[in-house]
Amino acid sequence: MNPFNHKGTHFVWGIIVFFCPPAYFLLRGNLRACLVNGVFYLGGLLFAFATDWVDVAPLLWAIAIGHGGWDLFLWDRKIKRGGSRGTCRTNP
Repeated sequence: MNPFNHKGTHFVWGIIVFFCPPAYFLLRGNLRACLVNGVFYLGGLLFAFATDWVDVAPLLWAIAIGHGGWDLFLWDRKIKRGGSRGTCRTNP
């Protein structure tokens, strides 16, 4: 049994989205969104630690968090409607 499948784990998903949004998409099985989100997330880390443009880093990080949070919100809505029963795409 996958521990990420049932409804009570949305807090865990939220923690994953907050700290590492690309991992959220990777665990959900959405590789394309993981790559897009990884560009924003790694870009934010790059700007925060490797350049003088530290002001850009929170913006890129917020875009990555918002992207993951929005997907989590839509997934939660789908579960509450009874659509996917809380299953991941990788587990049919």
